[in-house]
Amino acid sequence: MSLGVKLKTIREYFSKQINQTLEITENMFSSMKEEYKNIQAILNSEENRKEYQRYISIMNQHQNSADGNSIYLSDKHQEIHDLLTKLNLSIPKLNHLLNMTLIYLIAHFEGFNKKFFSNLLYQKPELMESNKGDFEYRGMDDLNKKLIQKFQISLNDEFEEWKGLRETYKRRNMVVHNRGLISRTYIKEMNLPPESQNKELIIDINYVSVAKDILHKYFLFIFKKIKEKFHLDTSVKRFAPFPLRFDKPMIVKKGKDEIYED
Repeated sequence: MSLGVKLKTIREYFSKQINQTLEITENMFSSMKEEYKNIQAILNSEENRKEYQRYISIMNQHQNSADGNSIYLSDKHQEIHDLLTKLNLSIPKLNHLLNMTLIYLIAHFEGFNKKFFSNLLYQKPELMESNKGDFEYRGMDDLNKKLIQKFQISLNDEFEEWKGLRETYKRRNMVVHNRGLISRTYIKEMNLPPESQNKELIIDINYVSVAKDILHKYFLFIFKKIKEKFHLDTSVKRFAPFPLRFDKPMIVKKGKDEIYED
């Protein structure tokens, strides 16, 4: 397999991975959102509305009482209690799903960089700074610097989604290392006002969808730039078409006009 075909295969593989990641998230998000709506509909239905309001009144009275004694719930009120517990857990679960999606998307981004550039450097050892074939970087600004040094590719100047890609990567870092809260480092790097510190970064389904699209564009951008720089051939050559039938032995005639026959 030529280097061009190998790098093309890597790009296609990671594009497929981020598509699958988002597809799974969208399906789960839709299912969880539907469950949330169904619980609300049950609680506010004509059949349950009065008991629901009565349950709220009982819980408020208990919360405001000084004795702190336990209370007995009827079967109906226990059912409502269980539904409300499920309802209250829905939003944190949705947030966790979206946070994990962002983490997985960036994991695929890093996987692409490692696999793509390791294969390239293995085939082009003159580009290596050491005998190690890995393409290592520390953060997005360092990635941009390494690409400029090794391949004269400037994400900052040439990649139209650079700002979005950089922010997505740094937001992932906040999710992993700071519980999704804005840090002083994030404020400095993103040029935010100081009062933004410790506010929660919002990640919704639209955000991860846009992040996936940005990664697609990045994979394609890097592939095209490397292909052009090293004049890589990405065509797949076959000496002959596959036979129309596979139930009979194939007779191969070797030579210039190599063919497959039934």
